Amino acid sequence: MAEAPGKFSMSISFPIDLDKVLLDAEVAVLDRFGADAIHLAQQQWRGWKYSGNYPEEQKGTSNAAWAWETRVQNNEEYERGITITNNATIQRRGGTYEPVYWGRKSGKRIPYSNNRVGEYYAAYVTRSGSSKPEGEIVWEMISEELVPALQQDLMQELMDNFYKHRETQTLIEDDPSVTLHDFDIMSGETT
Repeated sequence: MAEAPGKFSMSISFPIDLDKVLLDAEVAVLDRFGADAIHLAQQQWRGWKYSGNYPEEQKGTSNAAWAWETRVQNNEEYERGITITNNATIQRRGGTYEPVYWGRKSGKRIPYSNNRVGEYYAAYVTRSGSSKPEGEIVWEMISEELVPALQQDLMQELMDNFYKHRETQTLIEDDPSVTLHDFDIMSGETT
């Protein structure tokens, strides 16, 4: 699931080949799913307890980093799907903080380390007391709550639009002795 270390990415693909075309109504189903998935992810990605030393301007940056995009083509090969990512990166921090050791304040202040600025971290985020990264929980929720409806809605839209803006062909029997022709409904070809 993690694309780069710390970067959270999930993909849902559909092996659909309708002359490499999806109609606007079909893409709209994918778009609705993407928006719903981000809404669900952001609802789950709440309630974090920040230490008193965490800069106010950086709180909530990983929640805001959830994004989605509709995939329609990749490397000259067509595919249909949605990619959902969280590209939150560690930001530069100024100032100092007082470290706590075994639940006790140390009494000294040290500057924040900025040696990991720009690294992705969302794939590592885990709630206190949990052994499962929160991104995996989000993925399971999307898979269980949204994907079945997406599959049903997309299939219904494909069936409703199957003959719209598609090239039709008239089939003529080429050999009177052959009475059986196989017609591939997805490609529109006769074999």
